[in-house]
Amino acid sequence: MPRSTKLGKSKRPKAVFFDVGGVLLSYSPWKKADRDLDQELGMMYPRLNVRQLHEAWSVEWDRQHRLNLAGDFETMRSQAEDSLYRALMGLGCRPTKAHVRRALNAWYRVAERNAEAMPDAARVLRKLRSSGYRIGIITNADWNVVIPHLRRTGLLRYIDYKVVSSRIRLTSPT
Repeated sequence: MPRSTKLGKSKRPKAVFFDVGGVLLSYSPWKKADRDLDQELGMMYPRLNVRQLHEAWSVEWDRQHRLNLAGDFETMRSQAEDSLYRALMGLGCRPTKAHVRRALNAWYRVAERNAEAMPDAARVLRKLRSSGYRIGIITNADWNVVIPHLRRTGLLRYIDYKVVSSRIRLTSPT
């Protein structure tokens, strides 16, 4: 039997993989982006109840995610656009797809401009790297969202492997 397959003899892992949102990157910039988006949509639709919007958007997001799991892959950005559009329509607003896209582009810009690493993320990645591990990410986030956020926070330099749904056109179940 080859040495690496003998029982009781385990090889040390060569790489450690992380999710990104809430693990390496903080969600707080997205909360600020949400507030900005709420203000913009509130100006466009003065009778819009923002709490109802977020509830409806969440329902539509979950529906889009189930479709993704069924094999009809969409990027997270596309899911966000479709689900926000459907939520607004369901609440009696009449948005255009272009308006929703512009609003979400602004939402993404605010989040990227305010991107921040989780406390100790850089320290942990440095320690793993200095201990000989390669580092990877696995995320459902879009490439053109996650990479700029990691770059802005200085964490991208530690990442050797990038498994990103929008590149492999598959999504994880959670």
